Amino acid sequence: MRDFAVVLAGVALMAALGCNTGTIGGPSGEEAPPAATPGTATAEGAVPLKASEPAKPETPPSATEAERIKKVIKQLGAEEFEEREKATAALMALGRKALPFLEEAAKSADLETANRAIELAWKLLWPFDAAEAGRRQKLAAEALGVPAEKLVDLGGGVKLELVLIPAGAFEMGSPAGKKARQEPDDQVHRVRITKPFYLGKYEVTQEQWEKVIGKNPSDFRGPMNPVEQLSWDDCQDFLKKLNALVFAPVPVGKGAGAKAEFRLPTEAEWEYACRAGSKGRFCFGDSDDELGKYAWYQGNSGDKTHPVGEKKPNAWGMHDMHGNVWEWCQDWYGVYAGGAAQDDPIGPDKGSTRVLRGGSWNGDPDLCRSAIRARGAPADRFGVGLRLVLVVPVPESQ
Repeated sequence: MRDFAVVLAGVALMAALGCNTGTIGGPSGEEAPPAATPGTATAEGAVPLKASEPAKPETPPSATEAERIKKVIKQLGAEEFEEREKATAALMALGRKALPFLEEAAKSADLETANRAIELAWKLLWPFDAAEAGRRQKLAAEALGVPAEKLVDLGGGVKLELVLIPAGAFEMGSPAGKKARQEPDDQVHRVRITKPFYLGKYEVTQEQWEKVIGKNPSDFRGPMNPVEQLSWDDCQDFLKKLNALVFAPVPVGKGAGAKAEFRLPTEAEWEYACRAGSKGRFCFGDSDDELGKYAWYQGNSGDKTHPVGEKKPNAWGMHDMHGNVWEWCQDWYGVYAGGAAQDDPIGPDKGSTRVLRGGSWNGDPDLCRSAIRARGAPADRFGVGLRLVLVVPVPESQ
């Protein structure tokens, strides 16, 4: 138990920021140690960022303020509930200034103090805003030596557009009190995505599907409309043929020689990418009234799908994460495992249905939320499409 708390503290405070230990000043205001050399990877596989480009620098705490923070942190382990709550509120008010001290407290022999310090660190680190999401994406691309956006040529003028998603952590699910929250599907739990990956900027289009498969199963025809009427099994056939068409071992940034591969996203990857640091009902916040700017759904679709990319993107540059068509994920459906933070969860080992994400043209706002989960049998064909993950080969540490 003691080892777990210490390891989790290090993960939450550093790896969640892309292993950029230079983002927060030390207890006395000194600059933190430099991050790993750009272009190398950490043992956890997270992308290191440049210490020379700090995220939202904070004014270092004064000596008096530092002493006050230390005293307040000691109260996290107090026996009286009221004292612990007062300490929590005080540290939350201090914001990221408290993070270096919480990191130290997370190594405490007092498990109550350590665990509450970890909880607070998560709350202070997440969410991040759209500007910070873009900064992390840019620095991850520089560190790996790959583009933030990537084109894959399928031939005949048909291309796949992909967006780099940096490694990081988030709270998956929907917090208590959010409108339309579902139990147990929306149970909040912490997830860390340890490796960067590319995700389709758009849902796979009918033009792209036809290029690989040779026929189009969709009801709502249009070359740039998302392909639909797909089973999960159909998607696996598409992925097999797509990988054979596109990939042999090829240079990919600084991971030259590694073999890239397309697959469906796990639902953890899907929600992490959809949120891009947000914690609201949608990638842009909580307002149903704003959904029409980002999604084709029941309120504006005219009961049909629409060409991809016509609505606003999220902070990482992906379109139609809400609405247009439901998207298959790789996972078997199952109730979320509660408790400890999870690294790169892939769902249950077996099941009868696969996970669907994102909502569709005929769904109401509640069915387009970032946390919404649906499911279908792998062989069922209905109005569902897909979005692709391209795994980024991470170079070995130098």
